[in-house]
Amino acid sequence: MLTRRSRFGFRIGLAAAAAVAGLSVAGCADIARVTSITPEPLAANSAVAAQVKTATRTNYSMPSFRNVPPKPTDVPAPATYRAAVAESKQARAQVETWIAANPPMVVLGENETEAFAAGQRARIPAGEMTTPAPAGSEEYAARLRALATPPPPPK
Repeated sequence: MLTRRSRFGFRIGLAAAAAVAGLSVAGCADIARVTSITPEPLAANSAVAAQVKTATRTNYSMPSFRNVPPKPTDVPAPATYRAAVAESKQARAQVETWIAANPPMVVLGENETEAFAAGQRARIPAGEMTTPAPAGSEEYAARLRALATPPPPPK
């Protein structure tokens, strides 16, 4: 007498065998078309049918080994690539070290920015609190005046 476990296992095995048989039959049905060397027939109403027929009738020359280009000579040696990779790894380590030492600033809101500026202004003595003129402003103004003169009248 079969136990419950063996009947259940038998049913799964039977279902698996049926699935494998079905898949193999479905695969064989199309195997002739897949392995065929002959191309599919050309659709007569295709927009490129005439060009395809012309191209298939033309005798093209077959390439030979003489047509293979020579080995390039300007390719860097593997040691050059190895050195470039090592250099980029070293640069990455330097950048990561710098970022760890200089963490990005926290963006402040408008009120926090004004509070920071007021605190910095309070640290500056009153006599030193002047707004300097931009460097080179007089020279810049003179150059603009020279450019602003009208051209001479036509003759």
